[in-house]
Amino acid sequence: MKLASTGVIVSAASTSGKKAPVTVRGTKNLKEGTKIYYRGCVTKAGKNHGCTNWRPGNV
Repeated sequence: MKLASTGVIVSAASTSGKKAPVTVRGTKNLKEGTKIYYRGCVTKAGKNHGCTNWRPGNV
């Protein structure tokens, strides 16, 4: 997740080492209404297999 205003990445979450199914939370204390961008990536054995495009959202 990155801030829309600055482009700074403020949170990342991983399922590495966890058995499926799993819920992952990457928490940050951001002000309600903050505009963000988020994306999902697939990584296996340390190799990145691709990411989605950055998508807009709000906290």
